Amino acid sequence: MLITGASRGIGAATARLFARQGYGVGIHYHTAQARAQALAEELRELGVPVGLYPCDVSRPGEVREMTAAFLRDFDTLDVLVCNAGIARQELFTDITQADWREMLGVNLDGVFHCCQAALPHMIHRKQGKIITLLHG
Repeated sequence: MLITGASRGIGAATARLFARQGYGVGIHYHTAQARAQALAEELRELGVPVGLYPCDVSRPGEVREMTAAFLRDFDTLDVLVCNAGIARQELFTDITQADWREMLGVNLDGVFHCCQAALPHMIHRKQGKIITLLHG
């Protein structure tokens, strides 16, 4: 399974939950490399395969590369958890146009890019699950 935004919070908790059930886990992160590596070491101690996949989910090319790397490592993608998300802790009236575009790029476009990259593999196999989490 591949979990976006898995370096902390809900994503990391999801990775731990599935690893305890014996799933191999792909940990996606954007900038939190140290946290992602620490989680990977923790999950490997459970005896499951773990991969690390850095990527900006708002960039479709990077998402395609991440998905291809995951498939090279795991051979199959049974579950995609779209968890990556960002929020601004400020008044809505203070959010800049650039901040707004960044939030939409990750929270909406990122889900689209990840699903679009994973679906051909899932459709070909006639199986797979996609779970999306909303952030805000």
